[in-house]
Amino acid sequence: MGSSLDRLEFELRVHDGQPGWPAWTEARYRINGDLLVDVLREIETPYAVAEGHPDLAGDYLGPAQHAVSSLLGGGGKEKTMLLGCTCGVWECWPMLIDLVVDGDTVTWSAFEQPFRPWKYGLTFTFSRREYERVIASLVDRSAR
Repeated sequence: MGSSLDRLEFELRVHDGQPGWPAWTEARYRINGDLLVDVLREIETPYAVAEGHPDLAGDYLGPAQHAVSSLLGGGGKEKTMLLGCTCGVWECWPMLIDLVVDGDTVTWSAFEQPFRPWKYGLTFTFSRREYERVIASLVDRSAR
């Protein structure tokens, strides 16, 4: 990371409704311009290929647009679920992080796929003011 802070943005992706499910809007994380799922896919691909399941690499969905407000917490002892499984059951294949709010910054670290011993080595630190502004803006847009 160096001395500069990371930049969080969201890309919205509309998913068509399925029988029994309404259409919904996924909030896809962009960090420093890169889609987080693409960053994770790059890290996970060697692990997934070695296991014989290359399709598992980066196989995540972002949260529904209205649910990103859960990222305003932090400081607790439990992991925060950042991404979920593409099957629609988030807990099936989650990406967990430590989310720490500390003064003027928010840090995402200790990325974990709980069903695999894969190593990520990722840490992102954001300006707290900008982080909260981006999330609040996204939640506000979903309420319209």
